[in-house]
Amino acid sequence: MKYLSVEEAEKLPGLRIALTRGVPGPWGMAARAIFELKKIAFQAVEQVPAGENEALRRWTGQNSAPCAMLDDERPRAHWSELILLAERLAPE
Repeated sequence: MKYLSVEEAEKLPGLRIALTRGVPGPWGMAARAIFELKKIAFQAVEQVPAGENEALRRWTGQNSAPCAMLDDERPRAHWSELILLAERLAPE
């Protein structure tokens, strides 16, 4: 999977999801699976495990992952918000 830097991702439209790079964390894997299962395209954004992630904190208000950003909407990090976003983008 290709990861964008926060600085690259901030400039792009569409769905961007901050995921922990190099570590298969359960929450990130679950978030990724939800969007992939629904065939929703997204760009992965790098979150460094145990790093300060200052750029991510500045952009999203937090330094953890997963966190989804859609266009200029507010960031979504809670599991229920991620599911509702996926359902809104690809309702069944």
